[in-house]
Amino acid sequence: MKANIINDEIKVFGVIPKQWKTYLNFDKAPKELLESEGFFDVEIPTIDQKTQQLGNIFWDSELTMFTYHVIAKTDIDIAYELAMQGWHEPAFAMRIIAPDALLIQAPGIETWARYKGLPVIVENDSVYLYCDFILPVHQSLLSAYQEVISIEMRPEP
Repeated sequence: MKANIINDEIKVFGVIPKQWKTYLNFDKAPKELLESEGFFDVEIPTIDQKTQQLGNIFWDSELTMFTYHVIAKTDIDIAYELAMQGWHEPAFAMRIIAPDALLIQAPGIETWARYKGLPVIVENDSVYLYCDFILPVHQSLLSAYQEVISIEMRPEP
């Protein structure tokens, strides 16, 4: 992977362009030509993902390469990541967890959810239905099964 500074911004290239300015087959150019045009290696630091994260990319003039700042995660970041483990669909604000046997008793639930484009995940004898809100028309169904289901709100960062 290479990067270059273009219009005062670092642009990362997964693949060197085949054509660059007046050069054809630029992707096969020797390292010296690539570097003369500003294309240098990108080094991704090894981090402890539990306690660190990558920050912004920057040009390291001492090492003559692009790399990333390593940032320590805060206790809040770490707690949020732990809370989100197992939350399959982070885009949704809530989830309903039910035993998978409930789908046999009420198959219309899964059909309706999939029809509406809501994710339904079956894992370890449980069904996870992700949504942003519960329609009033479904409240009586949820109340009828309140002994065997749980409704959880997505953890806040």
